[in-house]
Amino acid sequence: MKKVFYISIVVFALFMIIRYIKKIKDVAKLQIGIADFKFDKQLRTLADVTAWLLDIANLSIPMTFDISINNFGQSKYTINNLFIAAYTTNGIKVASPLNPLQSPVIVLPLSETIIQLKYNLTVPGLVALAKEAGQMGDTLTIIRTILTNWFTRGVLGLTLVLKGYVNAEGVKMLDIPVNETQEI
Repeated sequence: MKKVFYISIVVFALFMIIRYIKKIKDVAKLQIGIADFKFDKQLRTLADVTAWLLDIANLSIPMTFDISINNFGQSKYTINNLFIAAYTTNGIKVASPLNPLQSPVIVLPLSETIIQLKYNLTVPGLVALAKEAGQMGDTLTIIRTILTNWFTRGVLGLTLVLKGYVNAEGVKMLDIPVNETQEI
């Protein structure tokens, strides 16, 4: 009777080890990217611009990134921790997420999962992004140029780099690095 018990424990342990190794191999089939980006206040009218300028006066501009996690593998993952900060192309941190994951997110096999992260882009960060994009002048000149880009091209003409990690299954071995570039 004891032999059967020990053999079943060994078989169960081997099954769990094989399953874990398969998850580690399948982690390469997870792709993390940016599905969408938007400022929380859209710039369509003069009132919108006024509200945006008030945000700038408060030294932050609220924005939202939709982070997509595409699972091309057969394994199901539980995302326990996610940290993705926004940087300039030279590595200066300009924004951190405001909302950590409230609960684990399940990523099903052969599917896409979207996680919304909210950020506050700081005014010094906005100026640093603009200077990297080649804009010169004082802060007001830079903000005027950014608004002109928004109304003429629909983008600010700035490049953000999102860097961080996604932790799957609560195991350090399954940390997935994130390094995505987004024009805003």
